[in-house]
Amino acid sequence: MVALVSGLPLAVSSLVGLFISILQSATQIQEQSVSYCAKFLAVGSVVALCAPWFSTKLIEFYQTMIGSIVALGNMP
Repeated sequence: MVALVSGLPLAVSSLVGLFISILQSATQIQEQSVSYCAKFLAVGSVVALCAPWFSTKLIEFYQTMIGSIVALGNMP
């Protein structure tokens, strides 16, 4: 579940970081705040856009876990 929910923001952060590092090396701008700001904006927008999907997956997971706990309590 952790890999499913965190995979997309992690992939976006990695791709933005790679793009920014290539851009910085090509232009010889070695400012670290450029990379942080770009990653922050990219990951923030991905999380905001995918929040309904993330919450649906987490709710399904929690319902499955609670159902499993209840089923274990009903065992003879």
